[in-house]
Amino acid sequence: MQWLAPLLFSVASVNALAAVQSAVMTFESKVLTSEGVEKQTKFQERFIRDDKTVWTVRMLPVGTPAHTHQPGDHQHKHDTNFVLAAKWISLNAKGQPSLRFVRAENKTIISPRDSEYGSLGFDGSWEHAAYLLDRSALKKMNVLNKPAPTGSKWYERTNATQYTRVLWDEKLQLPRLIETGSLDGLAWNKISIEPRPAPSTLPWNELKGYTNKAYEDLLD
Repeated sequence: MQWLAPLLFSVASVNALAAVQSAVMTFESKVLTSEGVEKQTKFQERFIRDDKTVWTVRMLPVGTPAHTHQPGDHQHKHDTNFVLAAKWISLNAKGQPSLRFVRAENKTIISPRDSEYGSLGFDGSWEHAAYLLDRSALKKMNVLNKPAPTGSKWYERTNATQYTRVLWDEKLQLPRLIETGSLDGLAWNKISIEPRPAPSTLPWNELKGYTNKAYEDLLD
């Protein structure tokens, strides 16, 4: 999510999370091109988090066409597109995050090396994974005098061409909305986060019988 770059600052410590949080994230974007074409996108992901684990997975609308992998994709005979795989990020005994992808359709867990995280959309930050932004960045933003739900605040930062707005929920330790865009209104991106009841069994506890594979084994 390159458009969230203004929020990505390092943090020195990780705060423990008291309870399981579950939500649906809705990603939306719009851009008006110089050819007068307005392009819009929208998709959703399920988000589940506890003190040591973050699980996200794409939610498919009814009627979504079946996903098929063509052997020639990306010059590999194995499927290296993980858009529809669950992303499983967990903290190890040393407090360092590890990334794995889970494919339910063939009961496979794919584990990349740390050096491969960047090319797979993970910057290696537990802070970004667990809280969807770096909380220290909020301290550098302006608090808006704008109505907000109880326990939440609006934050904003602007420069000469762009703005970033965040509705932060202190109790959930999650944003309820992240919006970035150009001041001229030609492009914007938005994530809406709506809390949902946590599942009775957490998905990372339902992986018995899954096969483990190294990501490098798919690169042939």
